[in-house]
Amino acid sequence: MKKACVMMFLVVSISLLSACEGGQKSSLESKDDSRKIISYSVKYTELAETVQNLDQSSPIIITGTKGAEKQIVERETKDSDTPTNFYTVGTVKIKKIDKDETKKVSVGQTIKVLEDSVANVAVNGEKVDLTVDGYKKMEKGKDYILFIRKSVSGDNYVLTNAILSKYPKQHVATRSLFLKDGNTTSSELEDRYNQIYSEVRNKY
Repeated sequence: MKKACVMMFLVVSISLLSACEGGQKSSLESKDDSRKIISYSVKYTELAETVQNLDQSSPIIITGTKGAEKQIVERETKDSDTPTNFYTVGTVKIKKIDKDETKKVSVGQTIKVLEDSVANVAVNGEKVDLTVDGYKKMEKGKDYILFIRKSVSGDNYVLTNAILSKYPKQHVATRSLFLKDGNTTSSELEDRYNQIYSEVRNKY
């Protein structure tokens, strides 16, 4: 069974990522709104390769609607413009439960889900999007299939397999699910996402 990566996925520390072996930062220009995208790459120890792996490593599998959100950007000092940590806390109203080993979630319940992506935040005098491995956060009002687990700290939930844990219920072009420019080639991780997305759509 493929296990979820244990390497600091949610609530990412930028300083830690920059120092990680295999960690890289890239800057892209968003064609949608001309904002720069700063994407940090993480070297994962192990991630799901199939929807079966994803199922096995996820104690909770739900379909829910994204609601309100709050973006968190932590900086070195109060007056500093350099972020050291970023994430989004978004509400998700549960519409369907396919798996719940915890017996703690229910249809109609609203939970908080953390994502390693923030949009339109100020960094060094310009508005940018910050993310990890091109992850694009959920959009308000849209339905998603989520593979999650309870966070070890706080009253929220986290994705079990990094960017491989969130899939739109309504089919969309997978290329639009990542923060990247139109000329960037697909990564191995994105190709795996596309493969699992097809399996998820057939199963859920």
